[in-house]
Amino acid sequence: MSLERLPVINTLEQKINNRYSKLEIDTIVNSQAKVTKNNAQSIPNTTYTKIQYDDEVYDTLNEYDSGVNYRFTCSKAGTYMFKADIMFTNKSWTAGEQIRFALYKNGVILSHFDRFEYQGNNTEYLYASGVIIDKASIGSYYEVYIYQGSGGALNTHTDARYNSFTIQRLG
Repeated sequence: MSLERLPVINTLEQKINNRYSKLEIDTIVNSQAKVTKNNAQSIPNTTYTKIQYDDEVYDTLNEYDSGVNYRFTCSKAGTYMFKADIMFTNKSWTAGEQIRFALYKNGVILSHFDRFEYQGNNTEYLYASGVIIDKASIGSYYEVYIYQGSGGALNTHTDARYNSFTIQRLG
């Protein structure tokens, strides 16, 4: 009697090996990017302005353009999570002044991460953040814009810990 493996065992072993290989591959090549901004960017008054996140922390599939367009372009279809943060330098805010922090998809506002209007006077480093989940097609591109209505141009804070854009493909 031969000690050869039975075909059922070989098939089961192949299925297990194929599954592990697929999990490992999906983990390695999944869309993931994080970019930050550690220098000031002037944001004009009452105009939606693209945030120029220009320092790549990681970008597993080279989908984020940190040099020209400052956008994430999906190389895979699926559901994505977008998290963004921005902070302005210290300023005296007055009642009625506002900010709007938005995610654009293919050149159009998809949704606002954060938006608010001051009801009273306050001096602070204004910080806005949020998370948006969206279903994307191959070639869909995403950008982060900020609008501020303070009466004049404002600079973003120069600390990358408070100025970031993180993207993760969920499935």
